[in-house]
Amino acid sequence: MPNPKLPLVSSRPDLEILIAAGFACPLAQCPAVDHFLATHKDARAILAELPDQARAAFGRRERLELGVWRDPDGGADMLVGAILTTRLVAQALRCLDILDQRWWLAQAANATEMLVTVDFRKGRPAQTGGAGGRP
Repeated sequence: MPNPKLPLVSSRPDLEILIAAGFACPLAQCPAVDHFLATHKDARAILAELPDQARAAFGRRERLELGVWRDPDGGADMLVGAILTTRLVAQALRCLDILDQRWWLAQAANATEMLVTVDFRKGRPAQTGGAGGRP
């Protein structure tokens, strides 16, 4: 069930469920994320676990953002789960190592077109509605 406090950004329930679970999706990325989720049914189960796993490794202050990285050379698109952090680089990389060891490495075999990373450029949530798109 979609979170009534969040604007509807998708006609697909998969994305609404992930947004309600704590992900942000920049408005400009929503159609690409929708398409990825529609064509990669196994991604939703993995993504459903990511918020709790990321919070266990990083703490509750970090935000999560979904996007799709398009290979400029025509390779496979990748769904990217970015952990937006204001931590120092070394500290964030230690947290990412903890996430890898506790959870992600076991998921990676089933997530060949998915990536979990940290984003050091912004420690704030992306806009998920309105006319502005990506801040």
